[in-house]
Amino acid sequence: MNRGVKTYVWGVVLFALCAIAITATQSGSVSEQQWLSALGFGLALVLVQLLPVPFPRGTQMELLSVEEAVVVPLVLMLDPLPALVAVASGVLVAHVIQRADVTKALFNAGQLTLAVGAALLVTAGITGETSAGHDPLAMLAVVVGLLAMFEVERLLVAGVMRLAEG
Repeated sequence: MNRGVKTYVWGVVLFALCAIAITATQSGSVSEQQWLSALGFGLALVLVQLLPVPFPRGTQMELLSVEEAVVVPLVLMLDPLPALVAVASGVLVAHVIQRADVTKALFNAGQLTLAVGAALLVTAGITGETSAGHDPLAMLAVVVGLLAMFEVERLLVAGVMRLAEG
């Protein structure tokens, strides 16, 4: 792995850690219920990472993770701090269980944390609430938030791929 990729990955990780730290400074008191829910969402993310969905593609089988199935309710139900902690820890735990390369584990945790952070920001910007709930405006907001999440993921992955190609 070249030095540019490692520097990029550490930048993503640092940015994700800063996002969590800034969120922590802006959050009020987080209830025990929110942390228990975050634990549940973190475990769900571990399962999603460990049990990808097989998807036939031509003559081959591709394995897809469907984090979005966890992210949508997470964005609707959790405050930003427990949401970001659940995402980062869930992805890291799954990668530890899989014995994944450390750089890959850190990048995946960082990029998904930043992507979910974007979804949370967009959703809160539209609804005016940090835990959006489940009314029609919240549903629309989370769809727009998912578009932001996909774009952040796409940009971060494109960046690391470009550096890896040399």
